[in-house]
Amino acid sequence: MTATAARIGFSLQEYRLATAEDTAIAEQYGNLARSNDKPVPTYLDDTDDAQTIADERLELQGQPRRNFDVTVRGLEDIMKLRRGASARYVDRQRDVDRPMLISEVELDFSDQTATLNLWG
Repeated sequence: MTATAARIGFSLQEYRLATAEDTAIAEQYGNLARSNDKPVPTYLDDTDDAQTIADERLELQGQPRRNFDVTVRGLEDIMKLRRGASARYVDRQRDVDRPMLISEVELDFSDQTATLNLWG
C-alpha cells in the first residue's frame, strides 16, 4: 500500500470516531440514559469496521433489559459459578420468567449469603 498523505494522516489519528444513536431510546430514558463521549477502544484500523461495531453494540444494548438484585442463602453453589454464568429468574409479581446473565456477585461470608445482580 502506498503511503499517501491522506493515508499517513489517517494512520496518525488518535482514534476513529463512529457513533450509533437511537432517538427513541434517548426520548424514553431522558436524563437516565448514559451519556459518555469517551471513546471505546476497539483497535480497529478502518472507520467502516468501527461503525459496524458501533451499530452492533447499539442493537445489543438498545434492547429493553431489566436489572434485579437477588439475595441467595448458602454459598456452596455460588462459589462454583463461572464467569458469564446465567440463571433463570422467575418473579410472578414483576411478570419475569426468563434466563438472565449474572453480572455481579457480592458475597457475605458472615451471613453465608450472596447478592446476585441479574441482567437480561
